[in-house]
Amino acid sequence: MAASPLSKAQKLFDRRRFPEVIQLLEPIIFTFRDSFQFYYLLGASCLFTGDTGGAQTYLRRARQIKPHDAKSMNALAAVHVRKGELHDAVELYLEVLDDEPRNRTAKKALNFLRKHGDPDTLAESVDGGSLRKVYPLPAPPWIAQAIACVIVVALVLGVFLGIPQSRSIFERKPRPARPEVAAVTIENEENLTELGGQYRYILTKKQVLDSFNQAKGYFQAFRDNRARVELNRILNSNASTIIKQKARILDDYVVSPSFENLKDVPAYEDVKADPYLYQDCAVSWKGRITNLTTKPSGITFDFLVGYDQQKVLEGIVPVSMGFAAVLDPSFPYEILGAVRYDGKNLSLSALSIHQLGK
Repeated sequence: MAASPLSKAQKLFDRRRFPEVIQLLEPIIFTFRDSFQFYYLLGASCLFTGDTGGAQTYLRRARQIKPHDAKSMNALAAVHVRKGELHDAVELYLEVLDDEPRNRTAKKALNFLRKHGDPDTLAESVDGGSLRKVYPLPAPPWIAQAIACVIVVALVLGVFLGIPQSRSIFERKPRPARPEVAAVTIENEENLTELGGQYRYILTKKQVLDSFNQAKGYFQAFRDNRARVELNRILNSNASTIIKQKARILDDYVVSPSFENLKDVPAYEDVKADPYLYQDCAVSWKGRITNLTTKPSGITFDFLVGYDQQKVLEGIVPVSMGFAAVLDPSFPYEILGAVRYDGKNLSLSALSIHQLGK
């Protein structure tokens, strides 16, 4: 059985034959548009061959698919270093260390930048090739073990305590709050509810205030899905016009999710029971594809929610995709999409999709 292109590319990458990786992968980019491994191998190979533009494009796509993957973050940070964008590079390295405090590449890179971070020295490092020392290249197992031992001993002896910390960009910062969200407040004199009219949810003044404050709290905890549920509750209620305007302002701060960072995923049965409450919320559902139609304007299909193992069918939801993808209805899929409801029909607007079992 012939090896897949990704398997061949991985072997070439491990052997440091980077031009051959690029030559193999670039012609088949349409086939692997949703593959993290594809974009990482292609982007990292561009980095090693000096194609900074290509490296940045492909590695950014890899990070979209897996936002917290240390390898792609380290590689993208190296691109920033090559371009002289030190603040962006350091932010990425520190983000890696937030997730993996012992990540060797990020630590080594920060130490390198402390010694060579001024523009003249950095330019010499880039031209001379010494910057390649911090590239995320796979190392033989015995080297990784030896480095791990050195790090442990160094930590015990306090060697790293002596590293100069004079440059402010190397200071570890806590995960930033959202000051723009905190700035949206309800004044004491503002009306919270209004009389008359027909509303889906009838809320007391206390309930309006509670939903508004809960939404802000969820935003600060980076739980945008839960925040949007509370905002939908307000927007479909008897809350006053000014409160609804502020709810729409908060709604603008919802961040587009990925498979890796999506939280508080609503179940299909909950969305079906009250779609107004989950309007525009992100979902990640498994199932199968039927009635697939591909046109130049986009792709549409019906998604059999919960039917990925062909045992239980929770429901059928129409899906529209504004991006290209190669889909095979004979395989199960997981779809990341935004809930849409027009007052009669429930549907999904696809944000990403991947085949299960890959």
